[in-house]
Amino acid sequence: MGFYRGVEEGAMNPKLLRAALLMVEATSIPLIVLGFLYLVTGYQLLNPGIQLIPRPRVIHTDAVLRITLVAVSILHGYGGLLLLIARLARSNLLRASLFILVHILLIVFLALVVFLEISLSSFPP
Repeated sequence: MGFYRGVEEGAMNPKLLRAALLMVEATSIPLIVLGFLYLVTGYQLLNPGIQLIPRPRVIHTDAVLRITLVAVSILHGYGGLLLLIARLARSNLLRASLFILVHILLIVFLALVVFLEISLSSFPP
């Protein structure tokens, strides 16, 4: 089955695990920065007395930042879940099942994000 070969043999593909670790490491800092930016701008929208970042509404509602945050979150979560499966799942059947479940959930989540972005684009800012 190619992509799932390492899972069937009882150990996940080492190249896939290295890629997953690299994904988690590469997305950690951007995820923290974007999360902090959204947190601060959200608090500024709720409490106008806080003035840490100029024009918080523009930043908080920016489509490019939102899509970047979602993409970085998906990559980080995907890589982290693959590492957790490799580390914690002892049974080959459990490992293969979780591996497939993660991919199904990834596809569903991506479809949901695309649907929401298309829905949001129909509303004026």
